[in-house]
Amino acid sequence: MLALTIAVAVQALVVVTTTVGARADSTTVFSCVGAGGFFHGASNCVKIRREGPSQAGILHAQPPSPEELAEARERDRKWRAHCRPVLRQDEYGVSRYYYAARGCEFGKSEH
Repeated sequence: MLALTIAVAVQALVVVTTTVGARADSTTVFSCVGAGGFFHGASNCVKIRREGPSQAGILHAQPPSPEELAEARERDRKWRAHCRPVLRQDEYGVSRYYYAARGCEFGKSEH
């Protein structure tokens, strides 16, 4: 009976080791934020698991086409002409942008 128990334990260990090795292409992130620690107090915990090769959150974006760049430059030029942003210091000495039209602080442009 003891030999059977040892054989089952060794077999279980092999299965666990194989399973862990098979998960080499996955990422698990677990983090908690809050006061009082993990088991008491106010805290919020998140566990994220992603399967597949991980590149630490690196996304490869395509560079914009010349047409897209020209459109973005024209859009920015129109926004600056409409909103006329000015950088001034407030009463606390903090630099803030002020705009000539409403909604420009939210990126809105009505031209």
